[in-house]
Amino acid sequence: MSSKKKKEKGVGRNAPCPCGSGKKFKKCCLGKSPPTPLAEEISTKKKLIEAATGNEVVLEEKINISADALVYFPGWNDMSKLPKILHKPSIDSVHILHELIHLEKFFVEQYSIIACNDRSLHAIIDKFKNIPEDYVAHKIIKYEYNHNPIEQSWFFGKDNLTLPDEQVATNLVQYHAFCEFCPEYNDEFSSFYEDCRSQKHTAFLMVEEAIKALESMDYKDKNSYNQCADEIIKIFAPNYYKKNIYLSYFSKDQVGWHWNP
Repeated sequence: MSSKKKKEKGVGRNAPCPCGSGKKFKKCCLGKSPPTPLAEEISTKKKLIEAATGNEVVLEEKINISADALVYFPGWNDMSKLPKILHKPSIDSVHILHELIHLEKFFVEQYSIIACNDRSLHAIIDKFKNIPEDYVAHKIIKYEYNHNPIEQSWFFGKDNLTLPDEQVATNLVQYHAFCEFCPEYNDEFSSFYEDCRSQKHTAFLMVEEAIKALESMDYKDKNSYNQCADEIIKIFAPNYYKKNIYLSYFSKDQVGWHWNP
């Protein structure tokens, strides 16, 4: 019996779908081919990036990092190599696939990254710089690899209106995007959205503009992505747009990688 048939035999039609979508199995993955195991996807993605760039992809376990996994730009001192991907020891492998997609988009396909030339502004861009790139990675993981890209625990505690406007807006925009993959949180998002509308007017206007920019983006098209990322800067940091905060892309020559504002 094929793995697909075994999967269908082992899961009831009305049971929650094993992919984590929150839908019933019969309305989600019943009849579809099961996703390729993540370990295989990660190995294949690593090889593709290495072949395209001529650089080794380094995955390194690290306990004291700010996220479960990340492309480590702050420690990227040797630009003859790719930056490392750091990850905590016991994370879900989907986080590693997520970061490999970032690496591929930035260093193979030349998607732009939101960059800053003033260290004092890093606390500002850290609130919103991942919005467009995460949107792309989550779409790819779900619709090209058939894995759920979002852990439901992400939603807990994010509907906090006492935070600064930029952080509230960022959380709400991400909440909106993530509900595509965890639809059971749509009601909580709607409540958060309405509370923001009534209590945080500035944040709400930022949310409306950012959601519009994301929904108009074709995540498979570099130019469409870059246009959306540029719009995100204008929304979240208008005073620094194209001055201290801007889009940058990577290119490579005989010496190594270069930032290109």
